[in-house]
Amino acid sequence: MSISEGKIADVVRARKIIEPIIVQVSNVQSVEKTQDVVKAKIHDNKYQITTIFKLKDTALLKRLKDFMLIKVIQGSVHVPQNISKTLVVAISNFEIVDATLKKLINTCPLEKIDHLDKIGTAPIVRTGVPVSHQQAAPADLSKGKITPFSLLTTFGSKLIIKGRVVSKNDKFKYAKGNLFSFVLQDKDGAEIKATCFNDVCDEKFDQIKVGETYYITKADYKQSNGKGYRSAKMIDLDMIIGKYTIIQKSSDEVPMISSIVPIADLVESPVDATYDICAFLVDKGPEQTYKNEKAKVTLTFMDQSSYAVEVDFWNEDIDKTKDMENGVVYVLTSLKLKEFKYKTLTVTKATKILSNTDIEQYDEASLVNKFIQEHTTPEGITVSDLRYLANETTVEFKSGDIRTADQLYCLRKLEEKTSETSEDVKANVYGYFTMFKVDNGFCYLSCPDCKKKIVEGSTFCEKCQKDIQPMRRFIVRASIADSTSSIWVTIFDEEMKKIIGKSADEMYEINEQDSELFENLFKQLTFIECRFHLICKKDEYNGETRTRFTVNFIQVLDNIASGTEEMKSLERMANDMKNGIIGIEEEH
Repeated sequence: MSISEGKIADVVRARKIIEPIIVQVSNVQSVEKTQDVVKAKIHDNKYQITTIFKLKDTALLKRLKDFMLIKVIQGSVHVPQNISKTLVVAISNFEIVDATLKKLINTCPLEKIDHLDKIGTAPIVRTGVPVSHQQAAPADLSKGKITPFSLLTTFGSKLIIKGRVVSKNDKFKYAKGNLFSFVLQDKDGAEIKATCFNDVCDEKFDQIKVGETYYITKADYKQSNGKGYRSAKMIDLDMIIGKYTIIQKSSDEVPMISSIVPIADLVESPVDATYDICAFLVDKGPEQTYKNEKAKVTLTFMDQSSYAVEVDFWNEDIDKTKDMENGVVYVLTSLKLKEFKYKTLTVTKATKILSNTDIEQYDEASLVNKFIQEHTTPEGITVSDLRYLANETTVEFKSGDIRTADQLYCLRKLEEKTSETSEDVKANVYGYFTMFKVDNGFCYLSCPDCKKKIVEGSTFCEKCQKDIQPMRRFIVRASIADSTSSIWVTIFDEEMKKIIGKSADEMYEINEQDSELFENLFKQLTFIECRFHLICKKDEYNGETRTRFTVNFIQVLDNIASGTEEMKSLERMANDMKNGIIGIEEEH
C-alpha cells in the first residue's frame, strides 16, 4: 500500500477531497470535553497539514494513533479569514489502512516527518473567481491542446474544446431571469448542450451563430439530468457558459457531420432521444381530437431504406403541416422517438422542418430523391418491400423488439444503478423466476373496457358509468434472480397470461377447486430462463424511498441453443440457486 505522494496539494487547491487519498497520521491529540473530535497532522511524504477529525463513530476515532496509514474518503479544507491562522483539513470519513507500519511501502522515515513542507496557507485566490478558473488560458486558444467531447469530465473546466454550433434556441424567461442554449458538435460528431444564463445570456446571444466554429475554455460541466430534448449523439454532460468562460471564433471550421438517421436504424435505437430524418411525405392523416382537448395530426414519411415512420404533430405544431405535400422531400430535426405499443416520432419545441434549397447541403436528400425516381410509376411511387416501423417494433415482432435497445444489466448492477439516480430506469435482465407470492392474492376484479378495479360483488363501473360483466386481471408478485442477486417484481395481466397460458379467471377457478394444481402451475414456471424487460421507479412507502420493479415484457428463452455460452451461463445460474449458493431475499 503506497502513500498518495503530493496529493495534499491537490486537495488544498480543490478545497475538498475529490478522490480518496492515502496519508500517514502523526501528532494525534484528543480535544477536551469532546469525544467526536481529534486533532492531528497528516502527510503524503511531500506535504504536511494540520487536520481535524470529526466523526460520529467515536470508536473509530479512539483507534486513531500516531503513524497509522489511513485512507481519507471525505473532507474539506477550511480557509480562515485571518491569514495568520493555519489552514485546516476537516475530515469526516476515513478508513484505517494499516496500523502496524509493517506493510507500508515508500513511507517517509519517522524522523523526517517534521521536516516535510508544511501547508499553512491557501494559494492566492482572485476574489470571486472559482479556483478551477484561475489558471491563465493561452491568448490564442487554437495554440492549446483540444479535448474531444467524449473525454470531457465534470472537472474539465481548464480544458479547451472546439466545436461547430449546429443549433441554437431563442432566449426565454425562467424563474430567475433569461437563458438560451445551443448545441456544439466536434470533429468526431459528438455533441454537447451549452447554456447561458442572465447577464451571460445577454452578452453571448448575438455572439453565438449557427454554423460557426468556436474554441471554448473555462466553462463548467455538470452531469446531464436526462431531461429535455437530447440527441442520441449527445454526451452525458451539459456545459454552463459563465462570466469567466472564454469563447473565441475559429477560422478553421469543424466540418459538418450529418446527424440524419435512416428510418431503418430506429428499429434498434433507444427511445426518448431525439433524431433527425430526411424522408419524403407519404401520407397525411386527419386531425384527431381527444377528451383533454389536445389535437394531433399524424404524417407518414419514408426514406431510401424502404422504411416508413409515423410522425405526430400536436396542437399548435399542426399548423406546420398545412403546406406540406406528398412526395416532397423534407429534413425534420430534433424528433423525439417515443414508445407506446410501438415506436413513433414526435415533434418537439426544437424541431425544424426544412425543404427545397434548405436541404441541398444534406447528402441524404439526393439519396432520397434518387429512391423516389427509381420507384416512380404512372400510378405513383410504388415500393414493393415497404416496411413500417410500427409493425416491426411491436411486442410480438421479436427480431425488432424495441426493448432490446435498453441496456442489459445483471441484478446487482441494476440495484446499484437505481440507487444512484432518482430517474426511472429501463433495463433488460436475464434470469429465472424463483418464487411466486400468491398466498395473499394474485388478481383483482376489473372493468373489461377501462380495466379499472371493481369492488368485489359489484357489476357497475364508476368510470364507464354502466353495468358490466367484471373480469379478473393478474397482479402477481414474484422473485427473480440471476447469479449476482435477486429482486421482487410485479407482473401484470398481459405478461402473466403469456407465460402461464391461462387467464386470471381460469386460475381463480382452479384455485377454488384444486389448490395443489394451482400451486404447481406457478411452480412449473420457476427456474425457466427468461429475458425480463423491467421498468424501475422510485416511490415513497411509510416515509421511506424504495425502488419498485415492474415487468414490462417477458421473453421465455426456450429457443436458446444448448451448448452456447448464454445457455451455459443460465444453466450455472440455475444450479447455484437450486444448491442454495444464491440466496433469495424475503420481501418486506
